[in-house]
Amino acid sequence: MESMVQEINSGVVSAEDKLSDHVFQYDSENHELVRMDKMEERKQEKEAAKSEITEEKTDKAEKTDKAKNDKTKSEKATPQKSSSLQDRISKKQTEVDNREANKPQPSKKRDVALA
Repeated sequence: MESMVQEINSGVVSAEDKLSDHVFQYDSENHELVRMDKMEERKQEKEAAKSEITEEKTDKAEKTDKAKNDKTKSEKATPQKSSSLQDRISKKQTEVDNREANKPQPSKKRDVALA
């Protein structure tokens, strides 16, 4: 196809109307004009990039699954005592009461400076 364009450019088209001896294709996804001879390279690069992204996602998913499995195993290995809601509320109330008791009380006496 490129040879056909070169032939027509050399024989039919005037020098001022000649644009290029190359054939271009419009890439509608990226909104770009790409030379036909470079189109195959672009496709291969895009496929390679897609496969890398897919591999990264797969690796990430596998790591996440492994972490979840490890967490589940550790939770099963160390059983926790479940306490009732009433017990947890009582503990929190005790903690709050202790914090309030340990707070320094503000002085009620005020010193006023007279000028």
